[in-house]
Amino acid sequence: MRNVATILLTSVAVAAMTTVTAYASQFNINPVLVTLSESRRVGALALKNESDKMVTVQAKLFAWQQDENGKDQLTPSDTLSYMPRIVQLKPGEERSIRIAFSSKSPPAAEQAYRIYLTEQPQATTDPDQKRQLTVALKMGVPVFVSPKETARDKGAVGEVTAVKGAAGFVVQNTGNARLVMKSVIMTGQGASGSDVFTVEMGRQFVLAGMKKRFSAKLPADTCGKAASLRIVGELETGGTLTATLPLSPMACGE
Repeated sequence: MRNVATILLTSVAVAAMTTVTAYASQFNINPVLVTLSESRRVGALALKNESDKMVTVQAKLFAWQQDENGKDQLTPSDTLSYMPRIVQLKPGEERSIRIAFSSKSPPAAEQAYRIYLTEQPQATTDPDQKRQLTVALKMGVPVFVSPKETARDKGAVGEVTAVKGAAGFVVQNTGNARLVMKSVIMTGQGASGSDVFTVEMGRQFVLAGMKKRFSAKLPADTCGKAASLRIVGELETGGTLTATLPLSPMACGE
């Protein structure tokens, strides 16, 4: 099965002085992640218009970094070549955006980017179409440039805390490439080792050499039954990152 992202917003009605229809196109993007390297210097994103209207999409590249709290920082970049930057798609048409890594040597650590694909409003003289509220679609596709030798999904969980009904911890990426956790799960365990509660955080990225802080509320109704908190990050390439913290009475109190 192809790795395809489908972007779709359905039509809705907006009540005002008159009825206005909100319309947004539907298009597929394939793949949803691009990795470039010394041996694979060119990649491509295939865009397909699945709607019955013309779609214009603008591409713009951003360097992707994370601050000390793990918050994403995006800066416009022309480090990578990508063309075309404006794509017009007729109904049912498919076209590609090529992305190229042109540096003579690979980076020492993996470089991360996002290429944002944003639907542009269509000019029209049709009075009925002018009455439509057009919703612009925007999607960021991760693009990575790999070092010559890659150490992926290397890291550790630390700085675990649980105070006043909230838990926090840090995931440190000690490798030279992205660390991807398919899921991050916090589990409260009773004195016998049985699970009392579970908090799931979903898929998470930590970029090369960075750390990311996580926090979540502990369930108020079951937190007091837990003797310890176990954190498990399931790595995309296999294996897990884990940490355990004994819970004191202060962990669940306000």
